[in-house]
Amino acid sequence: SSSSSSSSSSPTDEISARLKEFAQKLGGDDTNGKGLELGPIALSFNEDDNEERTGDDEEQVENSSVARKGLGATYSETSMSTEEWRAKYEKDGAVDLWVEEEFNAGSRLVGGRAVHLGRLPGQGSGEGPGLNDNVTMHTVTIQGGADDGSDITFEAAEDRYILFSAEAEGFSCPHACRNGCCTACTMTVVSGDVKQEQALGLNKRLKEEGYVLTCVAFPRSDLVLAPVPEEEAYQRQFGEAFDAMATNPNDPMYIERDDFALEIADMDE
Repeated sequence: SSSSSSSSSSPTDEISARLKEFAQKLGGDDTNGKGLELGPIALSFNEDDNEERTGDDEEQVENSSVARKGLGATYSETSMSTEEWRAKYEKDGAVDLWVEEEFNAGSRLVGGRAVHLGRLPGQGSGEGPGLNDNVTMHTVTIQGGADDGSDITFEAAEDRYILFSAEAEGFSCPHACRNGCCTACTMTVVSGDVKQEQALGLNKRLKEEGYVLTCVAFPRSDLVLAPVPEEEAYQRQFGEAFDAMATNPNDPMYIERDDFALEIADMDE
């Protein structure tokens, strides 16, 4: 009966079923599940799956299981499908806590996943040199970027993040997380174009206004950038919302404070 089969199913089976349902929503008629072929642990989606890819992006797509499935530009951080990964690393139904493979190598090895794959530290990730020797170079100028307030100018490869290109040329630029989650490296685009699909720390509105996180932004043309005060992007993105939700009872976004929940949180600490 359906009840007996349901009770005998394992948590892994239930998770797989939920993932497949989610994947089918993403992949339309692709019953194999678009999402299930995007890696065993994380799903990576681009802002525009139809965007033309260049340089390292093309190689990553060519080497990924996504390309083998004919799923276009969306690609995985790992070259194996979920099925392939589980067959290799989860043979007995469990995964070694210290497993070292493509995905986890980023946090296990100095130099990350690139070193695991036999490359230079950060190579092909945007942090280090690219995989394409014929990559397009762009001139980047940061207004007032030097310690004395003068401009700095350097050449940046189209397949390397702006912050890392600047550092490779000996320049020091503001940064903190180095992975697109905080706003310490925020600048504004005075002229030129960038690609920053991994910039989780900026919402769509700020990106459209020209804000850019240099630690995860690729140059797509010659660029002129201007630094902004460290807290500006954070305040505009989070501070204003927090202020509306927490301090103004007449604001539609206002959320009534729950002192009991705060007390529980305080006790947990």
